[in-house]
Amino acid sequence: MAEVKTAFIPKKTMPTVGARRSEPVGLVMVGGLVIFFSSLVIAGGLYFYRALLTGQIESMSADVVVAKEEIQPRLIQSITRFDKRITNAETLIQKHLVATPLFQLLEEATLPTVRYDRFSANVDDDGAVILSLAGEARTYKDLAVQADIFGKDENITEPIFSGLRLNNSGNVAFQFTGKIKPSFLLLENNLTPRVSTP
Repeated sequence: MAEVKTAFIPKKTMPTVGARRSEPVGLVMVGGLVIFFSSLVIAGGLYFYRALLTGQIESMSADVVVAKEEIQPRLIQSITRFDKRITNAETLIQKHLVATPLFQLLEEATLPTVRYDRFSANVDDDGAVILSLAGEARTYKDLAVQADIFGKDENITEPIFSGLRLNNSGNVAFQFTGKIKPSFLLLENNLTPRVSTP
């Protein structure tokens, strides 16, 4: 008889259940994976960059606060001191009187036949300058002309000639008092030189 061979090892390979054939990966799939992983890397990088910027901002804010605390009081003191100096200088310039215009006025308005022996100028409480002069003129007529010149000058107010008498040399001795307008003698009004007319 024929012999029957029975073997438990199959001669054909049996198909595996659920096994798939490998298909080539498509270009769209590769592009999608590249974009996906790139966006993950970019998102992570942006997250850490944002954290880095936030830390730098906080550090710089703290530095600014410290700098303000150090600089601001010194700056304020310096500016305040400078403002006081400017205010004091302005006050001094606005109220400062100079004698030069007074001497120029006396030089231009005094007749050659009149001379002064004493001169005094004082500032009263109202700020007006009180001018006191003592002197002599050759004649009463010369003194009357001098009184008329002082009376017409806009910078001399309340001109008064008194104590008229003849002295030992035959000249007329006199005393003069009058007020000079403070605006005429203010420094800020006399910063440009006056031109005297001969």
